[in-house]
Amino acid sequence: MGKTDKNQSKLQFELRKMLKPREDVAVSPETDPNTLGPEMGSELHQVLTKMQIILTKTNGKIDALFNRTDRMTECIDKQSKGLDTVERRVSDVEVEQATSAGTHKQLEKTILELQAKVEELEGCSQRK
Repeated sequence: MGKTDKNQSKLQFELRKMLKPREDVAVSPETDPNTLGPEMGSELHQVLTKMQIILTKTNGKIDALFNRTDRMTECIDKQSKGLDTVERRVSDVEVEQATSAGTHKQLEKTILELQAKVEELEGCSQRK
């Protein structure tokens, strides 16, 4: 909640600065905040209180949005890690398939060589 308090203090400071009379502008008794009647002071206090309530609610909503953004970021990070794991597994499977294909071709070649030897031996045995 520290962020909210800091933001409120900053906004209150800015509001006070805006409400502070400027020296370069002539102040008439009707607009001088120091000479406002009790009704105007009370009305100003009510307006400031309403503004503070609105700012507090707004800060709460902003904090909620930040929390939601943080949760979404965590979720995206988890999904990214899961995707990395899947990509590594796909890569492993591709390597296994390539190895299997190479082994399969080698086995086919060996089988053909053995068949040729068998035929050669059968040819020799028939001649005798």
